[in-house]
Amino acid sequence: MWCTKPSKNHMYKFGLFEAIIFLSLLGASSVPSAHAAENRAARSSVSAESSENELKSFSRNSKPLSQYALSHWNTRDGLPHNSINGITQTNDGYLWLGTWEGPVRFNGRDFTVFDNLDELKVPELGVVGIGLNPQTNEVYISGPRGGVSKYNGENWQALPPAPSFVFRVLIDHEQNVWAAASGAGFVRYDTEGNMHRYQQAEGLPSGFAYHIYEADPVANRERQIWVGTNTGLARYKPETDDFEAIPSVSGSQVRAVLQHSNGMLLAASDDGLFYQSEPETEFKPWPMPIEGTITSLAEGPNQAVWFGTLTHGLGRISDSGISILSVEHGLPNPHVLDIFKDREDNMWVSTHGGLVQLRDALFTSFTRTQGLVGNYVRAVMADQQQRLWVGTNEGVSRFESMGLAPVSEELKDISVLSFGEDAETNTYYVGSYTLGLIQVIDDEITAKFGRANGMPLAEVRAIKTLPDSELIALGTPIGLVIVHAAPGELTYVKTFTVDDGLIDPTVTGLALDANGDLWAASTAGISKVHTNGVYDSVEDWRIEAIDLDNITLARNTFAAVAFKEQMWFATDRGILVYSPADCGTSSSSSESMEHNGASSPSCWHWLSRRNGMPLDKYFSLAFDIEENLWLGSSRGITRVNRESVANWLANPNATVTTTQYVESDGMASSQINTGGPSSVVDGDGHIWFGSAEGVAVVAPEDFGNHGLNPPPLVIESVRSNAGSFEPGATLAADDDRIEFQYIGLGYRMAAHIQYQVKLQGFDDEWIPRGSLRVAEYTSLPPGEFTFSVRSRYPGGTWSDSVDISFSKAPHYYQTWWFWLFVGAAMAALVWYRVRSLQKNQERLERLVDEKTAALEALANEDALTGLPNRRAFDQRLQLEAKRSLRNGAKLSLAVLDLDHFKQINDKHLHEAGDRVLQKIAQVLVNAVREVDYVARWGGEEFAIVFPGANCAESKAICERIRQAIDRTDFADISEGIHVTASIGIAEIDDAFDYQNLMVRADKALYEAKDAGRNTIRSG
Repeated sequence: MWCTKPSKNHMYKFGLFEAIIFLSLLGASSVPSAHAAENRAARSSVSAESSENELKSFSRNSKPLSQYALSHWNTRDGLPHNSINGITQTNDGYLWLGTWEGPVRFNGRDFTVFDNLDELKVPELGVVGIGLNPQTNEVYISGPRGGVSKYNGENWQALPPAPSFVFRVLIDHEQNVWAAASGAGFVRYDTEGNMHRYQQAEGLPSGFAYHIYEADPVANRERQIWVGTNTGLARYKPETDDFEAIPSVSGSQVRAVLQHSNGMLLAASDDGLFYQSEPETEFKPWPMPIEGTITSLAEGPNQAVWFGTLTHGLGRISDSGISILSVEHGLPNPHVLDIFKDREDNMWVSTHGGLVQLRDALFTSFTRTQGLVGNYVRAVMADQQQRLWVGTNEGVSRFESMGLAPVSEELKDISVLSFGEDAETNTYYVGSYTLGLIQVIDDEITAKFGRANGMPLAEVRAIKTLPDSELIALGTPIGLVIVHAAPGELTYVKTFTVDDGLIDPTVTGLALDANGDLWAASTAGISKVHTNGVYDSVEDWRIEAIDLDNITLARNTFAAVAFKEQMWFATDRGILVYSPADCGTSSSSSESMEHNGASSPSCWHWLSRRNGMPLDKYFSLAFDIEENLWLGSSRGITRVNRESVANWLANPNATVTTTQYVESDGMASSQINTGGPSSVVDGDGHIWFGSAEGVAVVAPEDFGNHGLNPPPLVIESVRSNAGSFEPGATLAADDDRIEFQYIGLGYRMAAHIQYQVKLQGFDDEWIPRGSLRVAEYTSLPPGEFTFSVRSRYPGGTWSDSVDISFSKAPHYYQTWWFWLFVGAAMAALVWYRVRSLQKNQERLERLVDEKTAALEALANEDALTGLPNRRAFDQRLQLEAKRSLRNGAKLSLAVLDLDHFKQINDKHLHEAGDRVLQKIAQVLVNAVREVDYVARWGGEEFAIVFPGANCAESKAICERIRQAIDRTDFADISEGIHVTASIGIAEIDDAFDYQNLMVRADKALYEAKDAGRNTIRSG
């Protein structure tokens, strides 16, 4: 059990305290009050309850202020001014600060400054007083020129100006607004807007108003308003609407009033701190001296009373005494203006040097300030007597029942690298940087083993006492050195080097596995020393160099720890685990296992960045009592929870869940050093880490207590391409980006707050966002959406979600009517296409028919005259003959031949003859009836079918033809052309078919030729 010393004799036990605070901002009076000496004398005469300087176990509740995690913000971080005059917190979780450059809202990460006078509705920018109306969540500010204004979450509204400079503003439980208006006294704005002024005539000790405080009902006290003036304290009497001065508080300026949760009332004036134990009793001076003028009071965690001073920094009164935090401890300025406890029990301190937060963080650090011998810690060890040894570059310190102190003067000025213990003989060993191995018994150096004893290099980086033997194994830069130890004597035994099988001579860590074999971590790998649990027979030891090439990229190994049946190693490429139970379970055969030994890849697991580890290099490792893994690195401490470790061991590709801790979590430095070892678990389960600035300790059980309640959550802004918009708004169709900025208003572990988001209507499940405070969506489809976000601290429960709904308008082509139109248009287009195809098919069929007809016409037409040719004539004659025979109709046939046509060709050439034939064809067509059929029979011969005509009727037509030919003038073709024709006619009858008809007509033609031509004959 680790203990801390009480702070000298500043300890007064009056019970545990708790509460809220409002403090003063005005500087101390330069002239001491006339009552000061009298009150100091009175204080010395008060019988103070003395507290025994009893031993107390290490308790987070009693640690000094200097061990709280301190964070500091100033103008470099976004504050408009370094002087913070007041602090309050709204119901949604925001902190509000009053500065000389306007009110400021703080979310734990960013400052929002309100510095527009037109918006603030005040005559001057400086804010001296700031308060909250808890019923309406409105923030009130006050300052120079009597300005008073309130903020309702959207805009500022001015109250009627007070008569003078307003130091403080208070909203009481009846919604009256009180203003401490300096030389004009106190002003009360009632709910009707009327202004009431209070000065000495109304019972005030002085007309100068400085502080105002409303005490809630508690214990046997009623609700009461207390005011501080420059000459004393007074209380408000609502039944008479005036004040009553309190003469038992000295007549100097009262800067702060606090009612404690146990019923005690405290008042701080320039003459000191006064308290009233019971109502209606006199105030008494605080029995123990407090240095400096108190400027502010607040009740902090665990009912302690916190106070700020004008020149001596911050103080706390608790059951362990008075603790002071000064500039030397990190306070940016000794003048404390205000103190405020938020809903998570974080303490906020305003100074002239900026804003300060003090947190009872997860880690507690002990440095030179708390009595450590040196700050640079390389080794820590928990011995069997429940004491913690700390080795620095300046010597050895130890935590025990009396607290933290050097072990002895002999062990100062030693640069410590490692520790070892022989619990059976209560003998301890210190490995040093230049003095070799040091044996310590009863806090005295009893033996040394270094260069004088034959050790070539007196640098001992690791120590392992071997059980049931008198041997000690040392890790050194020249190999594994074995030393025989006896009380007062250390003698050399053997050095194992690379020649003996070590993979590397520089041994940095040593550990014994469950079988008693010794493992050596070194700068170039790992070696296993097979001892079979028999340590006295050093010559029988066998060293196996582990071949890491097929296992990992790691080489530099810093620490070795045995855990259950496994060996764990911290390396420059993550964590290596040797698990004998897994040997031979992979694709490697048992024969391969026997051949490779501990180098078999199946025996090893490698935890690295590919599994979600935040860093590559780790210097130390330890398991807490719940089997969570804690790793030290130069960039902080990494915690891997037990479930993740087990899941990863079962599945090498699994991703682990980690939490990273740095200075903001309570460490004086996040640089954990290498050492022998630099982290250890004590008998109470606390884990200690050696760092570049002292030793840090964490109680793993506190991990679950830090931040189980999720922080309040707000969505600070919603923006799209078109700008910001309100809940329920509709995103334009072409607005393809929307961004949500949110934040958990928690201040205990602000950097570790985790978030999950879900866009209902788009996401099916919660999406982890880690610590990112923004979520962005692009190219959302049209529809209704609800964005939800929730938060938690690591290991805690998730908060209720904060939701914001919106919609996105569709593009015209995403609307139902558009698709209805498209459907109709597509149907029309299909119909048109089908109809077009049908028409095209009809057109093609028509063209085919026309082409066919044209081809047929070409086949049945005489190219010269355009008349049907003989083939066509034969078909027609056959058709007409069948019709005639079938119907008994008349049918005649004429065959016409141009007389002496060869002479025309010979005399007038063939071209003229062709033209004559064309002209004759036209004469024939013009001379016959419409039903008659004229064809060119061949050469200068023509044939004519006369349907429905007998021989006499057809002869009359042929005579008309003959005469027409005889009369035709061919002068246009050539002079001297005269054409006549001979014609033969035949008529069909029942005895003859159409072929006989042709024969008879042809015979009649020859008769006409024989008769002298230019005549007609019938056959």
